[in-house]
Amino acid sequence: MQLIQKFLNFFSRANTKLIPFTATSSAIFIPAMFVMPHFQKDILFSFFKTVYVLSFSPFRIGDKIRVNNKEGVVENIDMQFVVLKNKKCKIFIPTSTVYNSVLEIVED
Repeated sequence: MQLIQKFLNFFSRANTKLIPFTATSSAIFIPAMFVMPHFQKDILFSFFKTVYVLSFSPFRIGDKIRVNNKEGVVENIDMQFVVLKNKKCKIFIPTSTVYNSVLEIVED
């Protein structure tokens, strides 16, 4: 019982310090509760698209492909990017973009 009384006395004396803290933390955490699920969904979908492209891609390193009017020879395929190399430069295309786009394998 004394422990509860001490606890209540502490918060009654510290009440003026707790109100700004509570207001500040509420201003930060309540909007975050609504925003975070949206970002988590995007991250999760992007991860699954990447795994799909890596697992079932119809192209291999060394193939010449065209994605969104960007053409080049596939130099690397990893979790974040498909790297194409053409005569002028290297092109980094996100794997989620490859998943969502029309992909052409160019035959020479």
